Amino acid sequence: MKSIKLIIVLLLLSFSAVAQQNVSTDYADQINAAFAGINLNQVPHGLLKDYAMEFAELNDYDGNLTKENILQRGSYVAVYNTLLMARTRTDVPDLVKPTKFEGIWSKYRYPHHTAISGVFYK
Repeated sequence: MKSIKLIIVLLLLSFSAVAQQNVSTDYADQINAAFAGINLNQVPHGLLKDYAMEFAELNDYDGNLTKENILQRGSYVAVYNTLLMARTRTDVPDLVKPTKFEGIWSKYRYPHHTAISGVFYK
């Protein structure tokens, strides 16, 4: 029984290792080609919405609260990831890797407490 569990664990680890090695750069190649004539280092604040792979429609979040733009966890993460993808350089302040973002958020979440977070960009 232990050997079967070990084999299953090893198979899962090998599948995850193979999956991690096959990273597609198609989107990055296409977007970089489209913006090849622009000096992306000159983009104010290092964020360019048209450069992003949009996980959420950022125009919906214009500072006016409506029924359509109330955020749940999934949509909040989608907005954050869209902003992260909009970076034209890696030194954009306050935009951290998704794993660090999740770790910070999880640190403040525990039973009977609500972690409130927000995103603001212009």
